[in-house]
Amino acid sequence: MLVQIWRRLIGVLLPAQPRIVPGGFKPLDVEATAARLRLRDKGRDAGRLELPASDTQALDGPQQEIVQEVRKHIATNLARELAELAELGRRIQRAAEEDPAARVRAAGEDGLRAIEAARHDARLGLKRSRAVVEDADARLQRFRDEHELDRPAEYPRSRLLAFMLLVLLTTLEAMLNAYFFAVGNDRGALGGVTVALVFATIDLVICGTAGRWSTHLHHRSPLQKLAGALAAAVAVTWIPLWALASGHLREALLDSPEGLDQAFAAAQVTFAAAPFGFARLDTWALVGFGAILSVAGFVSGRRFDDVYPGYGAVARQAAEAREEEEDAAEELSLELRRAADKARQAMRDALGGYDAVVGGLAATVATATTKQKTIRLFVGQVSESTAALLQLYRNANLAARKTPPPAYFDRTDGPVHEALLAEVPELATPPTADVLRARSEAAARACAEMEERLARALAGEGAA
Repeated sequence: MLVQIWRRLIGVLLPAQPRIVPGGFKPLDVEATAARLRLRDKGRDAGRLELPASDTQALDGPQQEIVQEVRKHIATNLARELAELAELGRRIQRAAEEDPAARVRAAGEDGLRAIEAARHDARLGLKRSRAVVEDADARLQRFRDEHELDRPAEYPRSRLLAFMLLVLLTTLEAMLNAYFFAVGNDRGALGGVTVALVFATIDLVICGTAGRWSTHLHHRSPLQKLAGALAAAVAVTWIPLWALASGHLREALLDSPEGLDQAFAAAQVTFAAAPFGFARLDTWALVGFGAILSVAGFVSGRRFDDVYPGYGAVARQAAEAREEEEDAAEELSLELRRAADKARQAMRDALGGYDAVVGGLAATVATATTKQKTIRLFVGQVSESTAALLQLYRNANLAARKTPPPAYFDRTDGPVHEALLAEVPELATPPTADVLRARSEAAARACAEMEERLARALAGEGAA
């Protein structure tokens, strides 16, 4: 009884004051909290009712309210610090538990599966490409056997370039004649160019077509040979006649520039009377150059494809089929290399990530330990304030009650302090330097092993 009276006097005259700890946290103000919670009034009221009962072991409502208020104060002050400490703890836990070799192997296995999947997906397409190539080669061989050909086909790599050559020849011939056709033309130079283009197109179309058909002279069929001979005869006849006629038309335009109609009529007369009778020397240059362009058109048409009719088309189909197969194989090779490169990058990331964790482990442990110590000091200070608040409530309760108080009134509040400390997360034991070194060496060996397996998979030796 004397001890209780003494504690009551000390609690009233010298209430416990919180101890300030490092960290910049706000201490729990005992008097302000007691006033806000009306602890003295609640203690007296409960004491008059002889509560809490003498035989109870549980905290009554006001005491539980004190504990909740303290927890709220801790959460308000330590929310960010506890989150940071938890993150530091996860880093230490990761360093303690992570197996970098397993991560490296997992990344390598993912790459091996991607390589195998890409090869499996491409297998059907490559099989179809191979079938197309074999069919095209078979058609080519049958064509050679049927037509007794023992040489490779000769054709331009780009038919577009061959066609552009014909267009160029047409343009050159049109430019050669444009000035003369402009003389006496109602539309002037534009009309002359238009007429020249029409004439040049007619000439080159006839020469090019005759040149293409003249290749039928090489065919085994007599009828085809006859068609080729007729085409050659057309070219042999057309080229000199066209060149001479163009020369007569040029001189007629220069002699009578009244118009194209009169020039055409005059040219017909002079051409019929004397095909080689030109009054001007430069006309012979025009005739010669025009004949050269016509012959060039004939040769271009002849070389537009292989000289044996149909041989170039069959050979070109076989070559295109082989090119498509090569493109598909190259695309597969690129996809396999991309999968392997992605796996290698993932393995490097796994190694680099673990090295980063290991490199910063000492600093992480030091920071976490310091932060944990500071938080525990604050929790200890708050625990002292909690004990002071509980004691203040109990003193008021003792002063008002007549029956003995619960037994825990005489105890220090160790369970409350331990419960508050339990909210501070524990840190995992960091791995030793020997453990870290062993894990790094195992990860390096795993990386070398997976690199070798990826290389074998790329070479087509399988992923196993």
